[in-house]
Amino acid sequence: MYNYLIMFPIWKKLRRAFTLVELLVVIAIIGILIAVLLPAVQMAREAARRMTCTNQIKQVGLALHNYHDTHQVFPPFGLMMLNTTSLYRYSPHVPLMPFLEMQNRYSALTAATTRVKVGDTSVGNVDGDRTAWSEWFGAPVSILCCPSDGYNTRKANSTHGIANYCFSEGDFMPSFVLDGFAENAYAGNAVRRNRDNKRSAFPVYKVRNFSSITDGTSNTVFLSERCTNNDRLAGMIKGSVIAQIGTDIPSRNGTANATMIPQDCLNRVAANGLYDLSGGKKTATHDHFFSYWGAISVKFQTILPPNSPSCSTSGNITNRDSANNEAALLPPTSYHSGGVNVGWGDASVSFVSETIQSEGMSLDAAIERSGESVYGVWGALGSINGNESKRP
Repeated sequence: MYNYLIMFPIWKKLRRAFTLVELLVVIAIIGILIAVLLPAVQMAREAARRMTCTNQIKQVGLALHNYHDTHQVFPPFGLMMLNTTSLYRYSPHVPLMPFLEMQNRYSALTAATTRVKVGDTSVGNVDGDRTAWSEWFGAPVSILCCPSDGYNTRKANSTHGIANYCFSEGDFMPSFVLDGFAENAYAGNAVRRNRDNKRSAFPVYKVRNFSSITDGTSNTVFLSERCTNNDRLAGMIKGSVIAQIGTDIPSRNGTANATMIPQDCLNRVAANGLYDLSGGKKTATHDHFFSYWGAISVKFQTILPPNSPSCSTSGNITNRDSANNEAALLPPTSYHSGGVNVGWGDASVSFVSETIQSEGMSLDAAIERSGESVYGVWGALGSINGNESKRP
C-alpha cells in the first residue's frame, strides 16, 4: 500500500492531457501556417502552369517556322474541304498538325476520302467527307490548351475540339464579308471570300511568308491566347463575347463593312466587373474551335489591350449560345495574373502586360489602314508592315 501511495501522484501526472487553451493555440498556429503557405503554393502552381503555357505557344511558333520551311508560306485561314452536303474551312492549326507531333490524326484528314491540299496557295475547293474529321473533332488538343484555363478540358460542342492559342489579325478587325465579295458556286455550296488583310500574317484565303513581315519577326505578334467559355455564366468578361456592339454588315451580298469603335466595347464593362447588358444586349460563350476559321474562332487583334472585353457586331445571336459572328473585336485574354503570353514571329515567347500602351480607342477598328498603327504600341506590335520597330 505504501508503494502504491507513493506512485499514484506520478501516475496521475502522466495522465495529464492538453488543456483547451493549448489546443486552440496549436490550431491557431496551424491555421496561420496554412494561410501563409497556401498562397505561395498556389503561386508556384500557377507559375508552373504559365511556364507550360509558354512552352506550348513556343511549340506552335516553331511549327509555323517548320511549315514555312516546307511550303515557303505560312498557313492561312480558310482552306476548304467540300462535298455536296457540307462545307468546312479550317484554321491554320490544321495544316500545322504534322509539325506538332499529330501526324496520325492528320493522316486521317489527308486520306483519299478527304484529299486536303495542305500548302495550296489558291482558294481551296478541296473535296472531302466531313465525317472523316471525327478522328479529332470531339477532343481538345492538349498542346493547344493552356493549363491555366480550367474550362478547356470539355468539348466546345459535340463536333469541335477547344483550343486557347490563337493567330493575330493585326491591328484590324476584318468583317466576315467585305468589299470584293464573291460567291463561287461549288458542289452546291457558296464560297465567300474576305478582303485581303494586309496587316496580318494570317489572312483569309491569302498567304504570307517571311519577306511579308517587313517590321521584323521579332517585333511582330503572331500568337497569343484567349480564354475559353466560362461554363455558360452569362456576363463574364473572360471567355465570352457581348453581341450587338457597333454596326453589323447590312447585307451578305453587299459591299458595306461592319463598324466597331473600341471605346464602345470598353464601355460595356459594368462596375461589378461583368458585361453591362443594359439595352437588351446579350452575351455568347466563346468556344474556340481549334479547327475552324470563323470570325470568333482562333483569332485575336492587337487593338484593345490584353484582358479587355470582347465585342461582336452580330445581332443574330441567342443568349449564351456559341456564336460565329460576322465581325468581332477580340483582344487576347488569359487566366494568368496581369497579362497574356504572346508568341512572336521569331518563335520567341514573352509575357505582355494588360497595361501595355494602347490608344486610338475612338477610331473604327473595321477600317484597314496603312503605315504606323493608330492603336499605339500594342497596335504596332500586331501590324506586319507598319514601318514600326517597337517592343514592350
